[in-house]
Amino acid sequence: MKKRPIISVIIPNYKSNDVLESCLKSISNQTLDKDEFEVFVMDDSANTEDGSYETSKKYGAFWIKGQRERCKNKNLGAELARGDFVYFVDQDMVFTKNVLKEAIQKINKNSLITIPEISFGKGFWTKCKIFERSMYIGNHISQLARIYPKEIFLKSGGFDDAVLGIEDMDLFHRVLEQNPKIKVIEIKSQVYHDEGELKFTQIIRRMRFIGASFNEYKKRYPQVVKRQMSFSKYKNGLPKFLMHPFLTYGFFIMKITEGLSVIIASKKPENQITQY
Repeated sequence: MKKRPIISVIIPNYKSNDVLESCLKSISNQTLDKDEFEVFVMDDSANTEDGSYETSKKYGAFWIKGQRERCKNKNLGAELARGDFVYFVDQDMVFTKNVLKEAIQKINKNSLITIPEISFGKGFWTKCKIFERSMYIGNHISQLARIYPKEIFLKSGGFDDAVLGIEDMDLFHRVLEQNPKIKVIEIKSQVYHDEGELKFTQIIRRMRFIGASFNEYKKRYPQVVKRQMSFSKYKNGLPKFLMHPFLTYGFFIMKITEGLSVIIASKKPENQITQY
């Protein structure tokens, strides 16, 4: 009889078969025994023409036709999960080989796991995003949990579409508030995040999308927002700023633009975009 998996990997997907295959391939190459994890691809496409269904089956993942809303799809994935722990993954992530094995060695029923993310891609603004993410490792203000005990996740209420775009931050801080004794553990194994070729207009569009949820998020976590909006969280990055002046210039332009885009969009919620 096949034993129940320890951890369930949940991947929301929308017409992204080009990056989904790299993600699933990296998961299938994990050093953790295959009977100790399972993978759900929660697809909110209107059809399967992009090949995501075939790719999911190729790598042994469960392909689930979900709704046109990623919060509901991720919550459904957690409900279907048989593992004791649920790991929420973006479809454009690529795992190093020991991620799952190290995660289940470190996690317990009263802890959350954060995983260092290293961005990659092409173009100047992508390099600026890579530069930014390099400062998040070990920083729980910006680095969020990806793996939760299933019981704690379900009790928390899961992802909330009232804060769509920043639902992962909302979940993380809600779980911390509900479980004050819970530990946050960062593993050493990394995942790589495919940013593609990030355009400046994409940065603005993404922040406008987040802006629709910003007021609600700020109302829930005012002190967290103060820390997240402050440049003081990058104080440990001073040596990097000095070593890379050109990227530093781009970084500050990018962060100021992001902040202004969120603030402006939050003041005009009736004009918000629904996708980015």
